Amino acid sequence: VDFQIQDSDPNNDDSATGKANGNGTNVFVAATAVSPNSGISASYPNYPQEFRFVYTNVPTSGSAQIIVRLKEFATAAYTNRVTLLTNIVNTLAPAQIVSIASPATNGTVLTYSSNTVYLVQACFSSTLTANKTNFNVFINGVLQPQANYFFQPVGGNNAYCPGFRTIQYNWNNPPLGTNTIVISYTNAPTAITDTRAVTVAPPLRISGLDNNNQQVVWDSAPGINYQVYATTNLAEPFLPISDPVQGTGSSTFFYDPNPAPQKFYQVIQLP
Repeated sequence: VDFQIQDSDPNNDDSATGKANGNGTNVFVAATAVSPNSGISASYPNYPQEFRFVYTNVPTSGSAQIIVRLKEFATAAYTNRVTLLTNIVNTLAPAQIVSIASPATNGTVLTYSSNTVYLVQACFSSTLTANKTNFNVFINGVLQPQANYFFQPVGGNNAYCPGFRTIQYNWNNPPLGTNTIVISYTNAPTAITDTRAVTVAPPLRISGLDNNNQQVVWDSAPGINYQVYATTNLAEPFLPISDPVQGTGSSTFFYDPNPAPQKFYQVIQLP
């Protein structure tokens, strides 16, 4: 499933932002397969798969045409084997916004290394006052020091936020696992807020082989899906030998029930 969004604002096109958000006339971006919502599935029992995507940078007025492209395995060879679904919606985003630009999406995976610094940034309307005391950056519920916030003007060397100002904060040594980032503008009758959930994962590394070299152990992060590949000959390709394995902590393992006198393993982090 791919999607494309055409609306009245050229500033949110992928060609302008450099992000794969599906905005623009010549782009299609893959939607995300999700676990089906039981309430929706009950209404459509013959359609067991569910895909979702996020419409980012919605304009404050006008309309948008949303095109969904359904493909099948044979589409790669027979490009006319697609189904297009189209819908027109009104675009009525708030006139003033705060929108986290990096991390760009929920579920973003950041790879941890020693002394990691990750730039957290949000776009905000130029009509909001760029004053450090007007903003709060919370990470896992803890207010980050406002003295360390800094701002970029409209067009200030930031392709993530065309037409907007930017607030930025350097996040030092993020902890492993799931982290929640909240950025809000508080100098308004109602706080203007955006939220992101990200996962910080250690560098992917096989840390051991146990149980007669059949149990593969690797460094992991909770909630991240991995898959184990193997080969008995390095001149041959590695092939998957496991289903997706979800990380449950800082270390995850898979037991290979098919031993061989010589076997090589790879662990892949799945998107």
